[in-house]
Amino acid sequence: MAGDAAWKVLHSATLDQREWDDFESRHHAGLRKWLIENPESEKAKEVEKQQKEREMDYLAVL
Repeated sequence: MAGDAAWKVLHSATLDQREWDDFESRHHAGLRKWLIENPESEKAKEVEKQQKEREMDYLAVL
């Protein structure tokens, strides 16, 4: 799948649920921090939309 999209896998890992939750939490926090620091960016609304969708999708499976 990644190869079909011409992506190159640089790293892979196996995570338990706790580790995956930590990864997702840090990802969401990074996007929120960027939004706080860049409220006037032309990309802010799209980043916020993507962040909210990803977070809601993740929380829906818990």
